[in-house]
Amino acid sequence: MSRPRRTVLFVLVPLLALGSAADASTPSVGPQKLFTGRTSPVSVPGTDADRGRPLRRGDRLVYREIVMRRGSKPRTTTLTVPTGTKLVGLAVSGGQNLQLAPGSERYIGRRSVRLVVRYDRTTRNGRIYALGRR
Repeated sequence: MSRPRRTVLFVLVPLLALGSAADASTPSVGPQKLFTGRTSPVSVPGTDADRGRPLRRGDRLVYREIVMRRGSKPRTTTLTVPTGTKLVGLAVSGGQNLQLAPGSERYIGRRSVRLVVRYDRTTRNGRIYALGRR
């Protein structure tokens, strides 16, 4: 009775290893998180949110961790600010090569934006941020 279980286990383990190797060609994008600090970790262009200065009352920063690998293929991700806020700016820490996804060029005043993460020689691991304001 235990013999078939071993066979299944030995078959599944190599398949799982193959699946993770295939994923190595795309950037790793972590889950979206809400920044809970009181001072801004980045300067957000086009706003008064400067690195190391207190965030305004009602400002909300959301972010995703990005891990790049050499030769990574482009990957699309979305950032959504909390309910009751609208997007006022985007920022990057770590030097990712980000582009707005087609159709997302006018993100100011909306709740979400789609971004394309691309690898190039200057790309490093870091975070992408979206600033929402009431």
